[in-house]
Amino acid sequence: MEVEIIVCPSVARREAAKRGLPYSREVILYLVHGLLHAAGEDDLKPDLKRIMRRRELKTINELAKCFDFAKVFPDAVRS
Repeated sequence: MEVEIIVCPSVARREAAKRGLPYSREVILYLVHGLLHAAGEDDLKPDLKRIMRRRELKTINELAKCFDFAKVFPDAVRS
């Protein structure tokens, strides 16, 4: 399987600001969301959306144990 995930930094920056989250956290969310879709997850129906959101959160929390998201995706980098 080949997967391509595209993240728009300006959208991530804007959405992070709206939600009061760090830019790096928003980028990680987009990457995890894309990977879950690539693995076959769907979020078109409300029940599936809840399941996917839980999996996103669990995955992000696990990744946060190993990575400092702000170092991986520093906000200082502008696009």
